Amino acid sequence: MAIKGQKRSSSAHKDQNAAKKQCEGIEKVLKHGTGNLPGDLLASLAHNALLNFKEDRHPLETQAIKFVSEGLAAAKTDKEKELAKLQAEVSRAAQDKVERQQALEASKKTVTELDNAVFMKKADVKTAEDATAAAGEALVAAKKTQKHDDKALVQAEVEKAALDEAVQALHTAPDNKVFKRLMQYAKDCKVDKALVDVLAGTLKQSPESRSAFTVNSIKEFETVLIAKSKEHQAIVDAGQAGRAERAAAVQACEDTKKVAKDTEEAVGKQLDEFKEKLSDAKKHEKNAAGRVQSYYPDMKKLMDSMDNAKSDLAAFQHGPLADFAMLKERVKPVAPVEPEAAPAEETPAAA
Repeated sequence: MAIKGQKRSSSAHKDQNAAKKQCEGIEKVLKHGTGNLPGDLLASLAHNALLNFKEDRHPLETQAIKFVSEGLAAAKTDKEKELAKLQAEVSRAAQDKVERQQALEASKKTVTELDNAVFMKKADVKTAEDATAAAGEALVAAKKTQKHDDKALVQAEVEKAALDEAVQALHTAPDNKVFKRLMQYAKDCKVDKALVDVLAGTLKQSPESRSAFTVNSIKEFETVLIAKSKEHQAIVDAGQAGRAERAAAVQACEDTKKVAKDTEEAVGKQLDEFKEKLSDAKKHEKNAAGRVQSYYPDMKKLMDSMDNAKSDLAAFQHGPLADFAMLKERVKPVAPVEPEAAPAEETPAAA
């Protein structure tokens, strides 16, 4: 009898170990965080509830079974969605191949168009640079003409200003430098020598000590200087129209050069933008070419993933899901009824 009891205990131990192993597979699935509860919590609930026989579970464990069922259902749904997604991708493999080739052709076309655009824009930059250079040369020429043709006017203005200053100096006691300049003016204006001699002595006197005769001599020389100043003023007045035209020509050349320079910079910026777009387009072309070349390896990888997803779903359905269905209904095994021992037969007495 003891041996039979030990056999029953050994069988129950094996059943419990098998249940633990099945439960571990279920817990592993639940720990991935499927369902409405955290994965670790669901795994813990499954461990505690499923290892108890159905009739021994208290209400909380019964509720836990429900949560575990929901978690496994969510895991099954995720696996089915992943498989459906991969199957959809495989079903459009032929279309994907066409799209990859179309993308490559489109990227090649874009590169060609941008290559042409860069070539044309380089020509525009060269034209703009030439225009800037021409405008610069025109400005240099205009300034040279202005300087040459304004030279006489500038000299006349300088001479007039000096003469006007000399006129003022006649009524003062000029220093030696101004005195020499006045004597030079008298010589240049071909003033009578006698008057020059008088001026030489008079100008060295203070205005208060000059006689009426010397004052009249100074006024006579002043008249000569004023007349000479007016001659220079006449030269300046006569040249104002030409001066204005030359100044306007210089300003026009400066404006033209500025416009040309601004255009050159704008076209140069456009060229840089086209070059950047071309660089990006070449990268896209390279990527598109790579996708065309990797089509078959990608398809193999995709189909392998789909096969793995099928196998994973089947293993889940026949493994953790089937194990859960069995464990949640597991009941205590019924102990076998031992047959009663037959009564011993009496041995007949010897005759």
